[in-house]
Amino acid sequence: MNLENQDIYLISFGIFLFFLTIFVVARQISNRNKIPLKIDGNSEVVLEQSQIDFEDESADQQEIVGFYLFSIDGSPFSFEQLSNYFQNLSLTYNNEFFFMTKFEKEIFRVANAKKPGTLDLTSNTNALMIVTDLLDQIDPVQTYDDMVDFASQFSEVHHANICDFERKPVSKQLINHFRNKATEIAKEQTLEKIQ
Repeated sequence: MNLENQDIYLISFGIFLFFLTIFVVARQISNRNKIPLKIDGNSEVVLEQSQIDFEDESADQQEIVGFYLFSIDGSPFSFEQLSNYFQNLSLTYNNEFFFMTKFEKEIFRVANAKKPGTLDLTSNTNALMIVTDLLDQIDPVQTYDDMVDFASQFSEVHHANICDFERKPVSKQLINHFRNKATEIAKEQTLEKIQ
């Protein structure tokens, strides 16, 4: 290799390292959820977890867990785009919500995070809510894992931030906390079946 080729090689390698460093730093910031969010500041239009009605309203207790999915750039999700995406993942549409079901039982639902919470052709929202009632699940841990996988996949495909119900980026600690809660509920269900 002559001197000119070595210089070109070193310059190219230096440029590669520069861009690799930028990518790694940007990825670390993203993974720490420190990218600024564009979230509707009007808290009155955002649904709270308690405002989602589940079918079994007669239940004495509920353990509602879930996440918000906010468009990163604030642009709305189109109903047609959501409908096609959700149907490809086998979610069903009923009563203006999308549902993930197993064995004909709802395991989680996706709703418009803005009031009135419904999704239809006229919906123009940049915020969705994904929720489940862990106490109403046959397998709370699997349901929770499915919901987290869904939220993660959705966020990558549709450029969304996953946030908690305080509209803050979801932390690994919160994800683990909810999973531990699902595990406790599953253990309690098993004990009830034994007795």
